[in-house]
Amino acid sequence: LQQFGFIPSYRWAFTFADFLAAVEQQPVMVGTLWTSGMSDPDQTGLIRPTGSLDGGHAYSVRGVSFARELLRIRNHWGSDWGIKGEAFISFADMQWLLSQQGEVLVPGRTP
Repeated sequence: LQQFGFIPSYRWAFTFADFLAAVEQQPVMVGTLWTSGMSDPDQTGLIRPTGSLDGGHAYSVRGVSFARELLRIRNHWGSDWGIKGEAFISFADMQWLLSQQGEVLVPGRTP
């Protein structure tokens, strides 16, 4: 994205607190393990990292509710997945996924 001029810079978040601070300000990209339980959100749009390991996956985190301890994610599989292409994951589940060698990329903002 930087090479093509879409973002001026990027940085990595290395702690869960840094991740939450970043996603409170703007969408971020994450790369984590992806399990079968994450492929089929429940009727409220919640996913859980349960079931068999399906590999790794990159997706965006675009919202946070501190009161409910939930993160809103967008999966780029189209609007048929989850609730119009989005789902929710708990703080605890995301913290676990990131502890499993997950990555958080924070795009720089255009000045």
